[in-house]
Amino acid sequence: FSNITVEGVLPPSDTDSDGMPDDYETANGLNPEVNDAGLDLDNDNLTNISEYRGDDGSPGTGDETNPNDADTDNDDSNDDIELSLGTDPNNPDTDGDSLPDGVESGTGTYIDSNDTGTDPLNSDTDSDSVSDGIEVSAGTDPNDSASNFGVRLFGIDFNSNESPGSPSYSGLRIIAGATGAASPLT
Repeated sequence: FSNITVEGVLPPSDTDSDGMPDDYETANGLNPEVNDAGLDLDNDNLTNISEYRGDDGSPGTGDETNPNDADTDNDDSNDDIELSLGTDPNNPDTDGDSLPDGVESGTGTYIDSNDTGTDPLNSDTDSDSVSDGIEVSAGTDPNDSASNFGVRLFGIDFNSNESPGSPSYSGLRIIAGATGAASPLT
């Protein structure tokens, strides 16, 4: 065996031996000369080293948070709160209901669009088959399954071939209400 080349990768430089590479510290406003792993640069109750390592404890897996920003995903819910609730501090809408995690307080009481009371881990808190975001935008309570418009049909039916009062009578009417319901135009 001749002409064998052995190549290795040196670990990144960590001058202060605090577990965070110098280039990471420099890029994030930390001091590579001082062990600042246990400090909290952005005051979100997460240490600099925990933000570097992320929720799973392994840096570089995508769950790291920004040590310079208490609310990494800008959803009005600080990173430490999101981690304690189980929401994703890197995703502003963990449950995908079009409401930012920060407005979903989980109290079960709808106050307004800035405090919906909904569960940030459930896109349909009241289980009425209408997402929380749609209910908030429609002005209904996403915590109360009786407070919704249900599946609605809107339109005008110009069929006037049936006699009034018959089950299939459609006449000129505005179709509004729950599926299948319609109100005759007066």
